[in-house]
This record gives sequence, structure tokens and C-alpha cells, in this order.
Amino acid sequence: MVFALKRNTMPLKRCIEAVWKTGHEGFEPQELSRIRALNVTALTISIAMGPVIAVMWLANNQEWNDSAYTAIWLVLSLQPLFIAHWLGFLTKAFYFFAWVVLFVAVGASFGRINSTHFILLVMPSIAVYVLGVRRWILAAAVSGVYVLLFLSIEYFVPWQVGWHQSFWEAVRAEIPETYALGIYDLIFVTVVMTTEIIVFLGAFLTLSALRKSQVALSLEYARSELLLSNMLPAAIADRLKSNPDETIADSYSDVTILFADLVGFTAYSSERSAEDVVATLASLFSKFDELVADHGLEKIKTVGDAYMVAGGLDSTISDHPTRIAELALRMIDTTEDLFREKQVDMTLRIGVHQGPAVAGVVGNKRTFFDVWGDTVNVASRMEATAPPGSVQVTRDLMDVLQNKFLFERSEDVAIKGKGEMERYLLRAPD
Repeated sequence: MVFALKRNTMPLKRCIEAVWKTGHEGFEPQELSRIRALNVTALTISIAMGPVIAVMWLANNQEWNDSAYTAIWLVLSLQPLFIAHWLGFLTKAFYFFAWVVLFVAVGASFGRINSTHFILLVMPSIAVYVLGVRRWILAAAVSGVYVLLFLSIEYFVPWQVGWHQSFWEAVRAEIPETYALGIYDLIFVTVVMTTEIIVFLGAFLTLSALRKSQVALSLEYARSELLLSNMLPAAIADRLKSNPDETIADSYSDVTILFADLVGFTAYSSERSAEDVVATLASLFSKFDELVADHGLEKIKTVGDAYMVAGGLDSTISDHPTRIAELALRMIDTTEDLFREKQVDMTLRIGVHQGPAVAGVVGNKRTFFDVWGDTVNVASRMEATAPPGSVQVTRDLMDVLQNKFLFERSEDVAIKGKGEMERYLLRAPD
């Protein structure tokens, strides 16, 4: 039964969502909520007038039947609020405000008996919400017009105007030749004006607080997005946001791994203050981050003075070995330039290897993205045995890049589980 009820309400839900989203094109984000409010308000009024029109139409009275046409015309005249391609935001807002005046005027033409003018008492809050706190002066002016219109109807429009009676004749008959405000009139006007001021200020203060909360929330969201983008690759972050419970574990048949490590960092860190050490690493690694981004690669992590990069995690990038090689040479040059400027006695050494690997997200707290596998171990070994100031690669990578870069053969090195492996020093082409 519950399932059947949910299924039956789906068309109505889709209809409301369609109205909610109508006319959003071309508007600023901060105006979208106001456009939605106008849409929902117009829809609510249109639906609410449906039964009224039906009663008028079915009544056994020619005057009521004629009035049904007027009500239908009022509903139809409200529909342009849903059209966005030719109505700007302020135009839509004032179209609605003018429609409210028209609606009240039509109601008042039959006298105060139908009480349609009481809708004007809630309009100050609607004006503030639609126009926003930044346009509070405009909202106050609109509210003032509505209050004056309400008081005018209360004092000058008769209780009831007959079907065949002239409205203006009825108004003139209602107004005495000499009119003086009594104490009750003053109390009534004061109460109405005070109430409307309270309604206006209440809406203004509420929306001001809400706007501050939204700004703060937007800033926090931007910070969290920035933090997430620094921790995880963009594609991985999107997957986690769409499905937080998903286990991120991917196999890659061909990736290129780079390990970089500072030679002389241990001695440097023991001789300098913590602030100097952190500042030096931050300065260097920030430059590395820019280089990695420029080459379209992924920074995986830093561990102490070690820096790890991967290429090939993005399936759209097929030339990741070349990009990694270019990055490695630029990292060497960047390190030399920075340490020469700071007069720091440290150098960088880099190891690179290409092959299959596994990548994924681990940890419930301080979640991080990492890459594992034999390729990672070999790249780490290439870095550990590289001469200071050089980029050392394996034979597999050299075969891929030999037509683009220069290589110098190094002594073979024993790799655990791999045996003797050929090593080559990467050089920039002439």
C-alpha cells in the first residue's frame, strides 16, 4: 500500500519539481532561490483558485458564472512568471507585485466582504524575501504601497458592492462629506502600521542571518572541496562524494611512478630550526606541486623529504612516461635553482619506473590515496641508488623514451625479488 501511494504521488512530485526548476536559465545563483519562491507562490495561488473557479462556474447564477471568467483571466495572467527567456529577475518580481495589486483590486470591486485585501498584510515579508536584503529600500517602498492600499480599502471601499451597482458610486456613498479620524481609527492605523513594520523587520533580520549562514556555509564548502582536492585525485574525490561507502580499489596495467628524495636533508634538519626546515620543504614542494599540475600528473604523497608522483591514473593521458621524464628533469633544475638561491647544501635524486600497479583509498580517519605494487617498489629502489642530482630509470622506461631523451648506462643493481636490473641516467636532449 505504501509503495502504491508513493507510485501514485510520483507524477505530482515531478510536476512540482518541474515548476520549481522552471525559468532558472540566465540567473545568478543567489537569485535562484527567489525565482523558485516566485514559481512556487504562483503555482500555489493557481491551484488554490481552482476550486473557487469551479464553484463560480457551477453556480446557478449568471453573475457568478461571469465572475469565473475574471478568475480564469487572473490565473492565466499569473503564468508569465514561469517564462524566463524574456523576463529578467526584477521584471518577474514586479510583475508579481503588480499582479497582487490587480488581484486585490478585482476582489475589492465586490466590496470588503471577500477579504482579499488581507493578503496585503503578508506582502512585506514576501517583498523582502523576493527582493533580498540588499534591496531592502526597494522592498520597504513596495511594502509601504501595500499598507496604504490595505488602509484605503478598509476605509473607502464599502462592505459589499452589488452586482449591478457602480463601484465608484458605492465608494462615493461610503465616504462622508466630512471625515475625521477618531481615536479608534488612530489605534487601528497604528496597529496595522506597527504590525507591518514588525513583519518587515522580522523577515529582514531572518533573511540577513540566513544569508550570513549561507555565505559561511559556502566558504566552508569551498575549503572542504579544496582540502579534498589536495588529498585525492579529482576523479577519486567525485566517486567518494557520490558513494561514500564505495571501496576505491583500481588496477592499472600501465603507470609511471616517480620517487624523489632530498640528499643531505637529515644533516640540514639537524642544524636548522623547525621553522626553517618546514619553510624550505614547503617552498620546494609547492613548486613541485605546480610542475605536477602543469604536466597533468597526480601527486600521490609526501613522506618526510620524499615526494611521489604517478602518471597513467587518468586513462585519457597516454604519454605519461614522457610527461614524467620531463617533470623529473624540471624538478632537478628547480631544486638546484632554489637551493642555490637559499645557499642550502642539498640536492635531489629521482627514480622512475613504468609498469602495472594497484591504487586505492585507505583509512577511515585521515583518508589518503596511495599506489602499490612491484612498479612502486622498483621506482623507489631506482631513487635510493641514484647519484645525487640525477634521474635514474629502468631499462623498461629507457626503451620507451630512448627516441626522445638521452640516457647514460649505470651499473646494474640487485632488486629484491627481481634480481639484477639495468639502470640508466636520464639526460635532457641536446
